[in-house]
Amino acid sequence: MEEPAPALVPVAMYDDLDDAEQAAKALVARGIGAIVQRVGHDIARTDEVPPTVDAQVVVLAEDRARASEILGFAAPADAAGGPPPKAKVPVKTVLLIFAVAMVVFPGLAFLLAYNLGQ
Repeated sequence: MEEPAPALVPVAMYDDLDDAEQAAKALVARGIGAIVQRVGHDIARTDEVPPTVDAQVVVLAEDRARASEILGFAAPADAAGGPPPKAKVPVKTVLLIFAVAMVVFPGLAFLLAYNLGQ
């Protein structure tokens, strides 16, 4: 079974192909895989791509924030800008397990030992 291709996201758009290639080289030099896509050749022109844009640099989705930082752009809005949200702790479950471990098991062990001793 073939694995799905990794998601590539645009990190910068350039009016000149040479500028896009220089940006991609700068990213590759810092360990981020980057590809230059030419508008009209590799990608279709859409409403999201202004008419003056000739090329865009794309990177893996997980490298987007770092690539934006290296190229001097603001981090994308969807990039995590802080610590991840805290997971909820199931308090009732933790207390139940604690009660069983500290009360019920020792109590059963005592009763078993007491009954076997008689």
